[in-house]
Amino acid sequence: MEKKRCRGPLGALVALVLVLSMGACSGDDDADDPARPGPSDPGSSRAERVVQLKASTGKVTGALPRKVHRRVVAKVAKRVDQWFVAAWLGGEYPRKASRKAMGRAWPGFTRGLSVQARKDLDETTNARLAPRIDDVTAVRKKVKVDILAVHGRAAGATARFRLVFDTSGDVERRVQVRGQLSLTQAGNGWKVFGYDVRRSQGAIPEPGQGAERKKDRKAHGKKPGQGAERKKDRKAQKAKEKRKEDKK
Repeated sequence: MEKKRCRGPLGALVALVLVLSMGACSGDDDADDPARPGPSDPGSSRAERVVQLKASTGKVTGALPRKVHRRVVAKVAKRVDQWFVAAWLGGEYPRKASRKAMGRAWPGFTRGLSVQARKDLDETTNARLAPRIDDVTAVRKKVKVDILAVHGRAAGATARFRLVFDTSGDVERRVQVRGQLSLTQAGNGWKVFGYDVRRSQGAIPEPGQGAERKKDRKAHGKKPGQGAERKKDRKAQKAKEKRKEDKK
């Protein structure tokens, strides 16, 4: 497994957002329009049309209405998905693993962070495998969003993500990319100012292999009714303790 984590100076708001972050690589200036696409139209990725991103709310620090939670999660998840497509899933394969070829792989990143991400090309994009594969197929896309609210508004967020995809061609691998993106509100939406990326790869499982492993875990897990028995025991223990307290 490989890991890329960097740090740099941030403003006051960014420092608040770092309360939610475990580590980040930072930039300070705005990048180009975050709505602009990556190296290719996301529609060119067969994987993108099939696998939908699953987004959920994580920890919320500060007062913020639940309906706002959902809006923030949706917008942050969209920003993460744009990076998934631009950096990992989209585009034509095979292609050169150059900074120029991957130059649009960081939509929504601040300008300073985009510069750093170009230096970390192998960790922040699929550049390492791009010249040796013919296609990419997404398997799983998940993100959990921690939100920081200041004075009743969402000021920052940490998107904890997991992306899994398979490659075909000269290199056939199952690749897993996980970590977090640190984001802050900007004038034209959410900006990514930090990242912590870890990637690993292995053999592509045989069809049905995942289901078999899940079945095995269940077989070695709880026995039927075991959860209900434990719950019953806990209730009996609480009742016993309460009787002791009443006697006192």
